[in-house]
Amino acid sequence: MKKILLSTTMLVAASAGYAQPGTLDASFGTGGKVEGNFGQYYYSKAYATAIQPDGKILVAGELQYAGPPAATWDFLVARYNPDGTLDNTFSGDGWAKFDCNSGKDIVYAMKLQPDGKILLAGTSIVSSQWNSVVFRVNADGSQDIAFGTNGWASWGDAGAFKGVALYADGRIAAGGSSQNDDAGFVRRFSAGGVPDGNFMPLTGVGYNIGINNDLKNAVNGVAVHNDGKVTVTGWGMSQASQTKFGFLKVKADGSYVDNTFYGSGVFADNSYSNLDRFYAMTLQPDGKILAAGMSGTQSGLTDFVLMRFDENGYRDNSFGNNGVARAMTLSSYNVINAIALQNDGRVVVAGATPGGSGLDFALLRFNPNGSLDNSFDGDGKATTSNTGGDDLAYGVAIQSDGKIVAAGFSGSQPNYTLVRYLGGDGVNVNEIANNASLKVYPNPGSGLFVMQTANADVAYTVTDINGRIVSTGLTAKGQTTVDLTKNANGIYLLQIENETVKLVKQ
Repeated sequence: MKKILLSTTMLVAASAGYAQPGTLDASFGTGGKVEGNFGQYYYSKAYATAIQPDGKILVAGELQYAGPPAATWDFLVARYNPDGTLDNTFSGDGWAKFDCNSGKDIVYAMKLQPDGKILLAGTSIVSSQWNSVVFRVNADGSQDIAFGTNGWASWGDAGAFKGVALYADGRIAAGGSSQNDDAGFVRRFSAGGVPDGNFMPLTGVGYNIGINNDLKNAVNGVAVHNDGKVTVTGWGMSQASQTKFGFLKVKADGSYVDNTFYGSGVFADNSYSNLDRFYAMTLQPDGKILAAGMSGTQSGLTDFVLMRFDENGYRDNSFGNNGVARAMTLSSYNVINAIALQNDGRVVVAGATPGGSGLDFALLRFNPNGSLDNSFDGDGKATTSNTGGDDLAYGVAIQSDGKIVAAGFSGSQPNYTLVRYLGGDGVNVNEIANNASLKVYPNPGSGLFVMQTANADVAYTVTDINGRIVSTGLTAKGQTTVDLTKNANGIYLLQIENETVKLVKQ
């Protein structure tokens, strides 16, 4: 991506140096990258990552041993120090593998509990039969045998859990799909790993996130709202083999779908293209839902897509284009697999995009209003090639210092890969926009910010750090005053055309 300073036009006023967000963090691993290579093991893949409060980095996925006597897959969890070295206080050498049920075991999702324990969700494959399971690991890397049955729990669903979330009281919600994505399901467990038979009580029955006669229904993400309701997201396939975005929201008591959500409890829409799929979701602090994936044609050409919905399941028209933000790079297999929310309301997504010799890691950052953040690697998109083969990112997490960790795997006989990027917003509190076409002053200020522009009737928006719009308008020729005197002190984002300026009210 092209390298520019501060969205092409911002000048650094108070900082001696500037490191552009979206570039590799050379202080991590080797040149910003870490490869999980465990010697005699055939390959490893990472599908999830998380950051502990102490800054250590967790990664989870699968580890395959080629044999003899036979090939096996095990759950894999590793922990790294902030500099990218393995943390030897975790399981003695920084990594641990677990055999859940004498089968082939794969972790697809991970959640860090407040007590430091690590909750894993995925599948255990026995005699070609997929079994959806949750598994728990102690903070020191040992198996938590007090959880479920010797560390693992299942509802007996034939398939895989792809998403996992926690209630405030420690209960667990997990969502997934059957082995062939014929039906999606959402389940609940006690904090100790006991299946909750009162939750969606038709045990073993799949729940459509599309229309009832869909050929397939896949669940890839799950979230618990503050009121205890559970939302899952994924996609459904129609009888015409078209896939569409899908949501399902369950009542807090787990008795059935919440019919106040999108009027029926289910959102299903394929009005964007013939190949629409959600692979990731997260909740904003205000309860709005962010969902990401891909949108494209049945021939396989896809764009990155990020959408925002209100708590009732309707598109948030203040975001992107009527609730839809697309990164228009229509080509083979552009996809978002993971999503994370910054404290300032900006959204970071990770996935894959075509590169020079296969697929590359793709990392994109969107502003709170759904526009691409051009302060991030110059155009809002950063790509990384790790090997000569395919590189796919499936997990993303944001450190407390704003740096971004992406996890996935690389190569034809892959090893999992962690890549860390510089984050932050690229603007220090004493920096101002100051160029021939745009000036904003005083900044920091007490609430009255003067914006000087070359053109009149240019739309601008000011949001708080949670993405809520606090002011909108059109510029006047010459000077325009943005009045935030009635708003709380803090950081706001002024977005105008392709510019994003941080306003500091103090």
